[in-house]
Amino acid sequence: MGRQLRTILSARYSSGQVYLYETTEAGDAESLVQIINTRDNIICAVGGDGTIHEIVNGLMRNILIDVEKDVRICPVPCGSGNAIAAES
Repeated sequence: MGRQLRTILSARYSSGQVYLYETTEAGDAESLVQIINTRDNIICAVGGDGTIHEIVNGLMRNILIDVEKDVRICPVPCGSGNAIAAES
């Protein structure tokens, strides 16, 4: 899935860099997004409700960016419940 996602995103956003980060345990996504320090980020969250929850919590703790202006989240539902994606 990672290789395919990189190809799709690189083609769509050819003017910018595409970085893929894979989480391996609880808390990884939250830690990763706390260090984002550039504007105009798009976060494609491949996972379930827990992944989205971690990303939002990490972004809210990030003092380097204005979350309301600098970040967009694109959920790619791959969890067991996917309530957030279903309600979005």
